[in-house]
Amino acid sequence: MTEIPFRINSRVAVRPASPAPMTITSVDSTAIPNPPNQLGQMTKLIDQNYTDGPSPCQTVIGRVQAVARISAQERREQLVEAAIRVMSSEGLERATTRRIAEEAGTTQGVFHYAFQDKNELLTAVVGAITLEIEKILRRSVDPKQGLAQAINDAILGVWSYVQRDDGLQLMQYELTIFCRRTEGFEWLAEWQYARYAASTLEIFTESLQGQKLNITLPELTNFIVAAVDGLIIQYEVLHDVSRTENDIRNVVTAACALAGISPPKRVTSLL
Repeated sequence: MTEIPFRINSRVAVRPASPAPMTITSVDSTAIPNPPNQLGQMTKLIDQNYTDGPSPCQTVIGRVQAVARISAQERREQLVEAAIRVMSSEGLERATTRRIAEEAGTTQGVFHYAFQDKNELLTAVVGAITLEIEKILRRSVDPKQGLAQAINDAILGVWSYVQRDDGLQLMQYELTIFCRRTEGFEWLAEWQYARYAASTLEIFTESLQGQKLNITLPELTNFIVAAVDGLIIQYEVLHDVSRTENDIRNVVTAACALAGISPPKRVTSLL
């Protein structure tokens, strides 16, 4: 039987009132079945005559109990991580629920205990990736160094992330395009982009330190986010690191000139 590719079904997702941090909700752990008492009683009769190590029944029950010991939240996180790995290495079309469950070391049945449907998994994947980029921005920037340095370091932090895994970046573009083309899920692509811009603006605001700018900080942030998006696409097509490094320096210089501030004192090489 041909396996159905990973698709978003026709159920329309509900747009949130405003962009908010994505959270992965838990599932009632009681949904994971435990061996019934009747099964335990039956296996006692079989095990009485099975002396060569654990009996087949004991082995099966042990596996079920091991699954039950993993919380629903942990299982969801495992499946989200597995989905990201599969989508990054094999593409969105090949990321079936069966393939994702296999990558997570579980079954499709457990998958459907953890997630209501594939739409819910997709939303969790987008949320997880977005929050990871926010963490990268935070780790890359020291607000005490001022706005110019924050601009430089934020761009370099994101760029290092892009260079580490081509497949991961391509997967994010696939997800964005997929959401934009799927009725009822356009908001998810908008939410993702809004989160990127909001996180960047928040860090730049902390780095401003009372400096006066020629344009508003949101305008500067939008310019930088759009410029970095263009550089990422260019790199994914050409894979020219030298050209990209030069273009990044030009974007930092242009952003500082637009804002009317001095360029950063430290420019760290990407290599």
